[in-house]
Amino acid sequence: MRLVALTVYYLAGQGVQALSISELVIDPRSMTNDCNDLYQCRTVWNIIWSCVATIFACTWVALHLNVPEPHEKWRRIALRKVRIMMVAVIAPEIVVAWAMRQWLVARRIAKKYESVYTVLWSHEFWLLTLCG
Repeated sequence: MRLVALTVYYLAGQGVQALSISELVIDPRSMTNDCNDLYQCRTVWNIIWSCVATIFACTWVALHLNVPEPHEKWRRIALRKVRIMMVAVIAPEIVVAWAMRQWLVARRIAKKYESVYTVLWSHEFWLLTLCG
């Protein structure tokens, strides 16, 4: 959580700004490729940085990892989340396959213990049991 807060703080300090609508040039003949005032122009670095920051923030929030062990340090938890986040950015289908595998195992466990427990346990209960 601190990492997200520090990222937001850093991005706010950078002052990445989009070009205001009133300053857009409508006539394409009068457009130039010059950027005399850097505070009124978006550079390639600003566009790339805003894209990377958005992808990072969305992926960080979208991941819902298993419950960590009680004695596990916060650094190890954050490192695990960063590693899985990198996998999610590079190959999101792996994360989807991982979630599908957990869902199938939870469904199998629910069917296995359906006759043992008289109370009908929900699928979410077994999924949370798998998560720790």
